[in-house]
Amino acid sequence: MGILEWLSKNVEWVFSGVGVLVLGGILNWLRNRRSGPDGIPTGGVSTHQSVTINTSSISPLAQSAGTPKIKQKSAVSVLFVDDDVKFQVVNILKRNGWSNTKIIKDVVSLEQPEVASADIFFVDIQGVGVSLGFKDQGLGLVMALRKKYPAKKIVIYSAENANAFHPAFGQADERISKDADPYEFMEAVERLSE
Repeated sequence: MGILEWLSKNVEWVFSGVGVLVLGGILNWLRNRRSGPDGIPTGGVSTHQSVTINTSSISPLAQSAGTPKIKQKSAVSVLFVDDDVKFQVVNILKRNGWSNTKIIKDVVSLEQPEVASADIFFVDIQGVGVSLGFKDQGLGLVMALRKKYPAKKIVIYSAENANAFHPAFGQADERISKDADPYEFMEAVERLSE
């Protein structure tokens, strides 16, 4: 039985998650077997055949099995808005690969470069939003950021117990206590950057 005949009889298995994994491993092994450590062919015999596969019959799960949607940490822009510009979580995120993490004391314009370029906002609810005159400080800022940038992610954090019924809490993607362990902030960034 030839390879094409075997493939046609076992097409469902071949395009299952396990089949894709096994065949990918075999192809990788064959590719490495024909090349030396520096990538130069070692003289092995190679035949090339062209096979056309109709991917419309492959399940969506099998099609996406090998393509995770994870952004590189350095490609994600994280902005903390906190009147305590020495908030240590910012440095901890940077040391853990989130190198494009910044902190500003307050937002003076919704269009300032740090704000416009951010993918994820962490907004303290006390002592920020003052520069733009929000009576509810950070909660007002959260509402304005959501309206101006509906696709960006927003996390509310605070050391204070705030009014849990404020509409800003419904506008935020997540809520974290300011005194939470830094890994909780890192997990939030990972979740929101996918």
